[in-house]
Amino acid sequence: IFKLNRRHHNESGSAWTPIESSSLVEPNLVGKEVIRACREVVDLVVARKKKNVYKLAIVGTGGVGKTTLAQKIFNDKKLEGRFDHHAWACVSKEYSRDSLLRQVLRNMGIRYEQDESVPELQRKIKSHIANKSFFLVLDDVWNSEAWTDLLSTPLHAAATGVILITTRDDTIARVIGVDHTHRVDLMSADVGWELLWRSMNINQEKQVQNLKDIGIEIVRKCGGLPLAIRVIATVLASQEQTENEWRRILGKNAWSMSKLPRELSGALYLSYEVLPHQLKQCFLYCALFPEDETILRDILTRMWVAEALWMRK
Repeated sequence: IFKLNRRHHNESGSAWTPIESSSLVEPNLVGKEVIRACREVVDLVVARKKKNVYKLAIVGTGGVGKTTLAQKIFNDKKLEGRFDHHAWACVSKEYSRDSLLRQVLRNMGIRYEQDESVPELQRKIKSHIANKSFFLVLDDVWNSEAWTDLLSTPLHAAATGVILITTRDDTIARVIGVDHTHRVDLMSADVGWELLWRSMNINQEKQVQNLKDIGIEIVRKCGGLPLAIRVIATVLASQEQTENEWRRILGKNAWSMSKLPRELSGALYLSYEVLPHQLKQCFLYCALFPEDETILRDILTRMWVAEALWMRK
């Protein structure tokens, strides 16, 4: 759920910075569908006609793997060297116009001043990419205005470019006017089972072959959502690898908890429930950070110690 990284302070000295790179590709990508989808979208980018801006969308429910697929596409070897500028920007539900523009500028390697206004930042993007090419990922888009009112005009100055957005809402893709939409579906039981045991750092399926039936029940309980499956895998990995223990997890009341994100409710609460009391307080402390932010690990641990939530040994 939280991305904890060791990083230097950013330019403003903030203790947290936006997720703005594609270096977080999940190691447990499984299933031929992910490979096929990546190849399909990459081939569309490579074969695109000489259009000013070619727009694509990855659409699907929360936790289904949109960002993971976008990261795999962004890092594909076929796209290396094809664009003058590459950039990744996390938009999120509540985004700041100037912060989003700074993300794009920073990832394109364009210098800017902290006190520059939105129009000034837009002009800077426009002047630097004029007659050049770019590939930009806008991750987790909740509002089409991030493109239509903020980035569309300056980016159209480029000779050619590709915009890849991830969103839960088909309407946003239509308003932006994408040229191609790829829908990410829920995982099948068999693929979900593979993701489950791989996410537990198990090297071979035969090590848990006797748990496959109950494992598939757990995958179905997760609704086939990759994020929920990975979360519950962390819970199972901390328990004894026996059918009785897995059935105990499957039978917990936490699966029916309300007032949590619908797509993650059971798995998310279970991952919290198994934490020691001290770590539960530390986990809840993370709610103070804005959505979709990368939390600096060293800074966070110092905050825990300062708040007497964690005692260094």
